[in-house]
Amino acid sequence: MNILEAIQEFEDYAYHPSIKENISDEAVALAISIMKREVAQISFGKKKYVSIGNSSIPESATTLTQDIPAHTLIKKGSVMSNNLLSRQYSEEFDRLRKNRVAQSFYKYGPAHVNFGDSLVDAIGSLELCLQKFKETGNTEYLCDVANYAMFRFMFPKDGEYFRATSSEESAGTFGVPIGWEDRVENH
Repeated sequence: MNILEAIQEFEDYAYHPSIKENISDEAVALAISIMKREVAQISFGKKKYVSIGNSSIPESATTLTQDIPAHTLIKKGSVMSNNLLSRQYSEEFDRLRKNRVAQSFYKYGPAHVNFGDSLVDAIGSLELCLQKFKETGNTEYLCDVANYAMFRFMFPKDGEYFRATSSEESAGTFGVPIGWEDRVENH
């Protein structure tokens, strides 16, 4: 298995479990090793890239020596190690968001009535909060954005559904993520 295959298998398993239900120990060990070295190099500003095929990958990924047992870092439903998760996910954001949901219950009533019965438009409200964040810079509005997105997920309208998508179907990013520079230049 080469590096790019391992990363793709890991990504499909982590983000698209309906597409990729299982992952090989080899892919997990290789992908996690690469990511650990990525974090270390980014932290110390030592990031260098090499080209393999049509992709640019971290130079460190071409000289892997450390294998990590898959069972120590990954289990179904929890893909990231605690160390990586601490830099990629905010428990504080969740805490603040949940507090606002509880407060809203007492202030506005139950979500299943407001959103389930279409009394409140979750997407319209989300857009209002996003605009308010852009105007003020107050990140509290981002908690509201996330909550309105969650309510729409919980109470979808006719024809709306959840389906894990592949990388090719991704909405994309605004900007160029680390390691994707050559993909943008070549397209």
